[in-house]
Amino acid sequence: MTSNRVPCQIMSCIVFFALCCGAVLGADDWFCGQWKGTWSQADGGSGTFRLTIRGAEDGTLGGSLTAEQNGAEIFSAPLKEVSVTGSNVSFKYEIPDAMEVLIEGEQRDGSLEGVFSFRPVNETSFIPQGSWKASKQ
Repeated sequence: MTSNRVPCQIMSCIVFFALCCGAVLGADDWFCGQWKGTWSQADGGSGTFRLTIRGAEDGTLGGSLTAEQNGAEIFSAPLKEVSVTGSNVSFKYEIPDAMEVLIEGEQRDGSLEGVFSFRPVNETSFIPQGSWKASKQ
C-alpha cells in the first residue's frame, strides 16, 4: 500500500507546483521578450521592426516597437492597450500628430503573424493597411 501512496503524493506535488507556477507566471508570459519581424503595406511599403514586450508587477503588459525602412529607423513608440487572449495578441501605439496604429496577430508555430490598421488623427475608424510576421529572439 505504501508504494502506491508515494507516486500519488509525488504526482500531487507536481500538479500543485505546476498550477502555482502557472498562476505566478501568467498565461501570457510566452509573449514577453524580444521579437524581430517584417511588415508590408498594401501600397508596397515594407520594412523591419523590433518589438519588446514586458510584464509589469501589476500583471499588465507593456513595451515598445521600433520600425525601420531601408535600414533606417523611421520611428519608435511605447505600446498601449497590450492584450493577450490565448494565442491572440493586440496592441496599439501612436505616431505623434499623425495616427494611431492597431496591431493584431496570432501565435503560430512559435512565431507571430497578423495585420495592422491605421486610424488618422480625428478619425474614428481604423483602416486596414498591411501584414506582419515576427519571431522571438
